Amino acid sequence: GTGTVWFDDVSAYGTPTVTCSTVEDAPEIDGLLSEACWDAGSALSGFRVNDGSAPDLDTRAWVVGDSESLYFAFHCPRKPGVPLVKTITQRDGPVWMDDDVEVFISTSPVRGDYCQFVVNPLGTRYDSRRTDASWNADWTAAARESPDAWTVEMAIPVSQLPLELGAG
Repeated sequence: GTGTVWFDDVSAYGTPTVTCSTVEDAPEIDGLLSEACWDAGSALSGFRVNDGSAPDLDTRAWVVGDSESLYFAFHCPRKPGVPLVKTITQRDGPVWMDDDVEVFISTSPVRGDYCQFVVNPLGTRYDSRRTDASWNADWTAAARESPDAWTVEMAIPVSQLPLELGAG
């Protein structure tokens, strides 16, 4: 259609991309990133802060899949001695207010039709379809902390996504 659109604080910058590799053995969702599928050479990097600037520390992410699920992993460096923000413990609480990782999966060519998955350093999960937090998928996540980083692993079954899949 036509009309007027107003934007505040907009930045445009590149988005890291990767082809989702297929794995034979699903990773164990324990937050450790010890499986071979999380090989450092296949990591996504070059993420940007909301204002388009480069972050102080470079988060790395991975995505792989099998016939059942999509698997995501994140390695989030942290400055030694700086505590992580991790207060939300209830499912579908405002996890994005903590330090977090977020995955948005667009399941339709319709702009704004997406599923959001969020995990904080405590492993607290939030999921929504668009902004509807009452939508709950059956998915798993785990987070781990170390003095210099925190890590997350997620498994999202494809059956939980609003997709109509055909052969192939």
